[in-house]
Amino acid sequence: MLSNADKADAFIISATMLCYGGLVSSRTPEKHLYQALKNLKSIEELKRRNPDKPVFVYDIIQRLAVTASSEKDLEYYKLVRQWAILDEKIETAAEGDEKETHRALKAKIPQKVFDDYMKARKRNNAVNTKVIQMCRAGYIDYIVLGQDDASKYGIHKREARGLRDFARNIRLDGKFNIFPGADEIDAVFAARLASYFYGRNPKYFVLYPNDETIRWIAPYEDIEISENIKRHLDVSGAYICAAAESADVILALNATAENEVKRAEDMVKIADQIAKFVKEGKLVAAADLSFANRSDTAFVELLTARTDISELAAYSAWNTAGNKTGFTLGQASARWHSLNLKSHINQIFPSEKRPGSLFSGPAGASKGFSLNRSTAGAVPPELDPFTEKLKIYCARAHYELLMLRFLKDHSYKNFVMKAAEKYIENAGADRFDLKNKKDEVQNFVSAALTPFAHKWFDNFKDKKMIIDASENSRSMTEAYITSLKDLKITLPWPRIFECEINFKFGLDIKTAK
Repeated sequence: MLSNADKADAFIISATMLCYGGLVSSRTPEKHLYQALKNLKSIEELKRRNPDKPVFVYDIIQRLAVTASSEKDLEYYKLVRQWAILDEKIETAAEGDEKETHRALKAKIPQKVFDDYMKARKRNNAVNTKVIQMCRAGYIDYIVLGQDDASKYGIHKREARGLRDFARNIRLDGKFNIFPGADEIDAVFAARLASYFYGRNPKYFVLYPNDETIRWIAPYEDIEISENIKRHLDVSGAYICAAAESADVILALNATAENEVKRAEDMVKIADQIAKFVKEGKLVAAADLSFANRSDTAFVELLTARTDISELAAYSAWNTAGNKTGFTLGQASARWHSLNLKSHINQIFPSEKRPGSLFSGPAGASKGFSLNRSTAGAVPPELDPFTEKLKIYCARAHYELLMLRFLKDHSYKNFVMKAAEKYIENAGADRFDLKNKKDEVQNFVSAALTPFAHKWFDNFKDKKMIIDASENSRSMTEAYITSLKDLKITLPWPRIFECEINFKFGLDIKTAK
């Protein structure tokens, strides 16, 4: 991190990764607190060397359960989770014989499993506290604590209250937030950085399927979805507005109603409203929240029947409601910024004063785009060759990510993953650790998912990419999506919860008439 700092314009850092090596490792007590705090010191040195560059850091409040890496661990996962929920609930809202249930659950958990769990929680809470202190000391410009898989009640609530009170007492207003989620925080911070650099903040209108959804607490979360969305948008640098007409982005939610008839009505309503706003030229982002770890198949069928999905600003159905919300608004904000790139640049820097450092660093160079801006200011800014290349680069990344979300969140999670589970069972393999069966299962997954990839690509093939929405915009080029190239599907771990999908769109780039 320190050796590459001069190449970056800003920093988004996972303290969890820095301290423990990853989220799964953070749930075990192997890494001592001393070593974790020592690892955090690199952030202090980073800020000392780069005082003018934003440093955004996120850490995780440990989830309720232990990691389930075997059938036996799955049993402990359930026991520890139930115990942790009741540990806080019996203090605040105990019902019936829950105190006795709490004691009985504790007796079923092996002492070492329980001790390791509590040691990790105590250490992680100390690190959570330390990053808040580092923000107060000026080493961190913004800190988010993501609440990993949780519940309305639980031991995590006690920790979160203490951390929030501590941040309030040391006056971190405007530099600190806590919300349910973890994996999506880097995408939310990327949106915040775009608003930071351009000095412009997108306005969102949140479209709920019904009034009850506003108060819904999603699975694995501990606050109402409306509050979770508000916190995600706050961190991303966006605002919520009261009317769709004044919004830059419509965030449309598909969320489950308890009554199946009402749920079906709500889905039709949301799908119709999405189609209406898309036809009106609005940027619409769809967060498919109904079910954890997958899309709502009925909703996707309605959405694809009513809307050209290539025209969406974002879509996500990955994992928890917080994850889905963060990934959706992260992509949507990036899309809004990229479509308004010309006006953003013009607003901040007149063409004759445009610096070479605004887009410096590996973000563009890693994809082979020349960042030579020697011609900047020699032509009208909307025809600046650098700006033109960047617009095409951003547009292709957007369309590729949009297809990826439907392929992974819908096709993989609903169909291929279930088929792979049966394949693993028939092969006599361990679903938690495929061991020497990994390559065989990976080949099965790749073969099963590939036809879905080509099916989703049909929604993008031959489409002209929209690369600019700036008023009176002119472009030197037009870009059309022509082919699906270099498709590769792998399993990053010896299990099937997640698959890695890589591909790129072939483009036909023409001189604009």
